[in-house]
Formats: sequence, structure tokens, C-alpha cells
Amino acid sequence: MSTDKPVVVLKFGGTSVSNLSRWQQIISIIKQRISEGYKVAVVHSAKSGITNLLEEFSTSR
Repeated sequence: MSTDKPVVVLKFGGTSVSNLSRWQQIISIIKQRISEGYKVAVVHSAKSGITNLLEEFSTSR
């Protein structure tokens, strides 16, 4: 029997990383998953609006 913990991937971006209170919520979610016995992999994507700005910049050149 394997003793490895299951892995869960949590992705946060956009408005979910927009301010301190949102980051505190993210930390709570991560801690909860760890306490449930998961190995946690966290993926951080761009803040709200940044992806659109990058797309506009890349197509305007």
C-alpha cells in the first residue's frame, strides 16, 4: 500500500490575487487542503487585466 499523499493543484489568478484579503483567503485554502492530507501544488497566473494587456502589446508590434 502506498503512503504517498494525493496531489491537488490549486490555480489562482485574476481577481483572486488582487489584494491582501484575497491572498489571505488563498492561504486559508492552501492550509485547509494540507490539513486534509493533500500535497499542494500552487499555480499563480496573471492578475486581472494583465493577460489582456500583454495580448494587446504583442499584437500592436
